[in-house]
Amino acid sequence: MSTEKENLKKLFENEAGFVPDNANPMIAKAPRVLASYMEMRNKLIGEGSLSKKIKLLISISILVSSDVAGDGLVNYLRLAQKAGATEDEIIEAAGVAICISGGGRLESLSKVCEFFIKKN
Repeated sequence: MSTEKENLKKLFENEAGFVPDNANPMIAKAPRVLASYMEMRNKLIGEGSLSKKIKLLISISILVSSDVAGDGLVNYLRLAQKAGATEDEIIEAAGVAICISGGGRLESLSKVCEFFIKKN
């Protein structure tokens, strides 16, 4: 396995504690594209005028309102916790997203709650 591919796997494992299933095909066949995306994402989500925590809460809200309830959401939940977001803050951010985007996004809120239930 190339160093770039190994570094991508380590990045996911360090960030989220796992390599999302949807990342494996990209690591195998498009590692440069994925590495470029991750570099851009990490720069944009890092500290700036908005804190990293706030940016990750916004990201979770967008994922919930987009009805993304897979590994990507779990990854952002873990990143938000590492950035200092509390369970209550994350659930409230998800709730605001549901309120703004409509009740059809409740499955994503279920995924957020399930994350904390499994953790305890």
